[in-house]
Amino acid sequence: MDRVRKYLLLIILIISGLSCQHYNEKVPKLYRNYQETSEIKIILVNDTTIRNLEILAKVWGFVKYYHPVFEDSIYNIDYELFELIPKIVKSTPKDRDEILNIWIDSFGPFASDKEEYDRIISNPNVKLKPSTEWIDDTTTHGKALSEKLIQVKYAKRKGENHYVQFFKYIGNPNFKNENSYSQLVDVDCGYRLLSLFRYWNMIEYYYPSKYLTDNEWRTILKKYIPLFINAKYRVDYNLICYRLISEINDTHAFAFYIFNKIIGNKLAPLSLRCIVNKIVIDDTYKFLTREKHQNNSRKEFVSSLVTDNNLTGGFKVGDEIIRVNNQSIDSLIKLVRKYSSYSNEAVFMRDAVVNVLRNQKDSISLTYLRHSIIKDTVLKTISENNYLSKYREKFNQKIHQCYRSINDSTGYIYPGQYKSGNALEIYEKIKNKKGIVIDLRCYPDPRERMIKGFIEKFLIPRDTTFCVVSMADFKIPGMFSSIPVKIRGTKNYYTGKIVVIVNEDTQSAAEYHAMAFQSSPNTVVLGSSTAGADGNISILSLPGGVHSIFSGIGIYYPDGKQTQRKGIRIDEVVKPTVKGIKEGRDEVLERAISIICNYKH
Repeated sequence: MDRVRKYLLLIILIISGLSCQHYNEKVPKLYRNYQETSEIKIILVNDTTIRNLEILAKVWGFVKYYHPVFEDSIYNIDYELFELIPKIVKSTPKDRDEILNIWIDSFGPFASDKEEYDRIISNPNVKLKPSTEWIDDTTTHGKALSEKLIQVKYAKRKGENHYVQFFKYIGNPNFKNENSYSQLVDVDCGYRLLSLFRYWNMIEYYYPSKYLTDNEWRTILKKYIPLFINAKYRVDYNLICYRLISEINDTHAFAFYIFNKIIGNKLAPLSLRCIVNKIVIDDTYKFLTREKHQNNSRKEFVSSLVTDNNLTGGFKVGDEIIRVNNQSIDSLIKLVRKYSSYSNEAVFMRDAVVNVLRNQKDSISLTYLRHSIIKDTVLKTISENNYLSKYREKFNQKIHQCYRSINDSTGYIYPGQYKSGNALEIYEKIKNKKGIVIDLRCYPDPRERMIKGFIEKFLIPRDTTFCVVSMADFKIPGMFSSIPVKIRGTKNYYTGKIVVIVNEDTQSAAEYHAMAFQSSPNTVVLGSSTAGADGNISILSLPGGVHSIFSGIGIYYPDGKQTQRKGIRIDEVVKPTVKGIKEGRDEVLERAISIICNYKH
């Protein structure tokens, strides 16, 4: 009998052990197959559905980033949404709150630590606190749901999340585990709402400039829920995605390729620029080559790609484009604005003047103004890829070398051509110059480390903080902390005048370099508004293979003033004129040289 009891006891212990082992294993939840469809086809739009879906979007996103269960991948947050929408969409407020409460409980118990949360959030380096006040609203969510959300807020988190990590040594968010569902042929209603909810919460918790948008971010869900529900066709869905993306007012998020669907994927081979609210032919660095006419000593500029003389249109620099395919420039710009994410007006016009040159045909008709005379012409178009390759080629080769001497007292540096191995050679050439011009109307390659290898070594007299960055916190989504970025000085620094030139082409790394140059005591910045889009970018994907980016790190001056949207601080505003570009002059560079000439060293 004792032997039988021992065997029974052993069997019980084995079974118990196996059960415990199974319980402790993190077994992924099994879902229905949602790879091709969410099975949510139609939702009727009314005040009840909009309100329920708005609350669902916020609770779903909050739980996604705050609940410690999503440190692992045992639950699919997208599929959780597909299961919630049919239950929530038509429910009463009481039923909705109960459904959401049960949903949160389904993830199991977790530990809370309010003291740790309060300690982190009260750090004096906190730049931006999370906007989670809405979870305290018991009138909207009910007492039970509100208390549950508060528990999740104070949950112990390792700082890891399956759906967002952070790039090593940089700190901007990395959404690599978000599924783009690029295989979808039809982006049904459930997937469209997933796009909206996913994007809104990414920005809500990980975009450092959320508070700088034209429209308050908290109002966006209510505005876009009916638009996403009703975007039944693929082209409408893509367009509404980019309208949503435009709401963050970040030039980094500009979606150039969307306009090949809206307007066309062929472009006129022209270089345009907005000068004093006029769209004029420009020859700064893109498609135009100079030709001297036999009967005129003045240089005229004829539209032509170097490789294709058949594209000549007889244009002159300074000609004002007033209509494209019989559409006014104003109407085309209005259309482009609707789907453009831009930090400020200057950078919007920089990109808009390219997109007004589009159509679907092999030729394009243009109406332009010259000396108060209206003229018409037809140009052969080129493909979008050809246009972009020529644009990049001309932009990068505007200046063929990093340094040249303008005159005996003035040197000129073009950071777009800077190479790390040339730092000492450049310094040897500038060290006895009265002043140097730094032309940042370009994009310096961050991999060449110009700040560390040249600015620090030769231009800065003492260690100083040249900017402050704000980074998302690992443990508290929506919180951003300030970190000063220092630049080292050198005793044998350059003491001449430094004039930095900027304009709307000065973007991202170029703006960051401008701030570093401003750390030199003899620096003056002149030109016009920069792009106002600085900080390392974060890439994201939405269902149906829609991709975008945003500025994942905030960049500020040491005094806390922003650069996002505003751009770099400018000491003297100097802009080109139509008269100047007609004469082939660089008026901003001329002013920079004049400042150095008048500088008393």
